[in-house]
Amino acid sequence: MTLEQEKISLNSKTEHLQSNMESLNIEKEKIEEQLHSILREREQFLLENQNLSTTTCQLKNRLTEIETKTNCIMVEKEKIETLLRMNENKTHDLEKERQYYTSQTKELLQSLKEINEQKELTESELREQVMARIGAEKQLQAAEKALEHLEMALKMTGAQMTELQEHIMPDVHKLREYFEQCAQEAQLEANRAGIMRQAIYARK
Repeated sequence: MTLEQEKISLNSKTEHLQSNMESLNIEKEKIEEQLHSILREREQFLLENQNLSTTTCQLKNRLTEIETKTNCIMVEKEKIETLLRMNENKTHDLEKERQYYTSQTKELLQSLKEINEQKELTESELREQVMARIGAEKQLQAAEKALEHLEMALKMTGAQMTELQEHIMPDVHKLREYFEQCAQEAQLEANRAGIMRQAIYARK
């Protein structure tokens, strides 16, 4: 092979090598671009993963906070329900107490009404008894005076009436004893009426 041919062959090889180098450079650039793209995607993925981890952590914290608040609300709800039950029980007890006192009030009013009626009736009876006793005392006094007059008349009739006096005077003495007994009973009834009157005034 001549020198010229060798030169041409070398030039051809050089061109071929140059062409290969250019192709390799182009491929290298493509590979580098792909590598950069992969690195960017990796960085983006890492960033997104970090953001996702942060978001996940925030959501977990929020969930914990919600659970805590839910527990607090449940505790408060139980307290309120307990208070409501207590209030219902108190309301029921107060209603029973109100009914009891209402019943007691009605009974007291009825008792007062009956007492007033009894008082009016008793006062009326007392007035009637007092008037009857006064009338009886007047009749008793009149009878006693009549007996005194009769005794005086019998004593003044003289000896001719001795036999008559023996028959009449015992009856006169019996009448006097009877009237004295009536006077004692009238006095006892008057005292009893006074005691009843004092009892009525005391109840007023």
